[in-house]
Amino acid sequence: MGHAASLSAVTPMDLVVLLTIALSTGMVALFLYYKGLEKTPVRVATILELAFPLIAVVIDVVLYDSVLHFTQYIAAIVLLYAMVKVSNTAHDDYI
Repeated sequence: MGHAASLSAVTPMDLVVLLTIALSTGMVALFLYYKGLEKTPVRVATILELAFPLIAVVIDVVLYDSVLHFTQYIAAIVLLYAMVKVSNTAHDDYI
């Protein structure tokens, strides 16, 4: 099982530290995110949510010289297409 034995080495203090990190950074970040969504139009939030993974991939390629697989380029094109479609429907009543 590889390193399964190392899981038993987790101390109660380790769990306290993990819980503190989760509550102090994760919960605060989610709180701010949802507060921001209250004041952000759905269209803008959707475009930004679609852009997040695309920007992460671009940073990985540009800064770390990662090579993408063909299907990853297709996925990037699909994301860009979705962003364009969402932005073009900005004036529709259902958005």
